[in-house]
Amino acid sequence: MADAAIHGHDHEDERGFFTRWFMSTNHKDIGILYLIVSAFVGFISVAFTIYMRLELMHPGVQYMCMEGARFIADSSATCTPNGHLWNVLITGHGILMMFFVVMFVLVMIVLVVAVIVMSIPAMVFFSPAEFHG
Repeated sequence: MADAAIHGHDHEDERGFFTRWFMSTNHKDIGILYLIVSAFVGFISVAFTIYMRLELMHPGVQYMCMEGARFIADSSATCTPNGHLWNVLITGHGILMMFFVVMFVLVMIVLVVAVIVMSIPAMVFFSPAEFHG
């Protein structure tokens, strides 16, 4: 511990971008990746929700057509309902929301356990020797 003050904190990470972020064993980097992936999955899931809500906003089928998915409702064109696309979006939304919640909860559990362990030094001191680095 005393050596840390002598050597300072001038250590720069020499690894490249891919090696640091995608081949890391550093728990901080892994936690940041979990949060980034969780946010990305959450945004995709919200996009699915908005698209489904657009379809439900007015009676009839406006966006999810067999002729192709639309992003702008066109009342002049024919639109045959596409139930398969609806089922795909519902299923994708559900699965992505599960990943979003599970990843977020995993990060929160790690943070809470770390705070508890750091706040009770006696628990760390009296733990078995194999847990001490």
